[in-house]
Amino acid sequence: MPHYKAGGVVITGTAQYATGVKVKIVDYGPDLTEGSSDDLAWNGSSWVAAGTTGYVYVDSFDGTNWSINIGNNWNGNRKYKVKSQAEHTGNGLTEPETAGREFIIDSSAPVVAITYPDKAYHKNVDTLYGNVSDVAPGVIVQTYFKLKRYENDEYWNWRLSTFTTNCGAGGVDCNLVAIINSGIASYTTDYFQNGLAYEEGRTYVVQLYSIDKAGNQGIALEKTFTIDRTSPTTN
Repeated sequence: MPHYKAGGVVITGTAQYATGVKVKIVDYGPDLTEGSSDDLAWNGSSWVAAGTTGYVYVDSFDGTNWSINIGNNWNGNRKYKVKSQAEHTGNGLTEPETAGREFIIDSSAPVVAITYPDKAYHKNVDTLYGNVSDVAPGVIVQTYFKLKRYENDEYWNWRLSTFTTNCGAGGVDCNLVAIINSGIASYTTDYFQNGLAYEEGRTYVVQLYSIDKAGNQGIALEKTFTIDRTSPTTN
């Protein structure tokens, strides 16, 4: 099922041997279920109870291509169905009702937060952790960490297993793709586990990003930490 951001959605289609086209747009309501009491339908200017309105004419139809644009009137984080119906007023024929197509309008970005590292100083950070979630019916499709060496803006490149400014095409070689388990994102590598990725006294920045099916991106607050493996001394 396709997911779209709330702004800029235009419904389009085609019709043949018709003089006009009408559509019925149904919002399944907060319960995201078709046929329940909270369903709404578009009456051409606003959302009303689904049983109180039917089909409305599209905005434009050139004899083949049609479209309707309801602007910013979409209710966010909802599931919809649109049905189209062609008619020929000259001979009084109307196309039978079709099954229609479902889609999602997703107005919320994923919520993300880094949970580890959790202190300003660490001996080692063997695994990066974070929390990720999205408001239904949104679906998270990609979550990744980035690890930056603070003083010279070099990122950990998983392909080269080193910090570098070279992150490949689109920066993907420095996107540390997370494993998601019950809303917990994690990433590790042998270089993190054995501490070889880090240097004593250097500072690092952890970043976390999550993207849903509609393309909304959640960005976590960065976490900064310094590697300290030196024991305190006294005189």
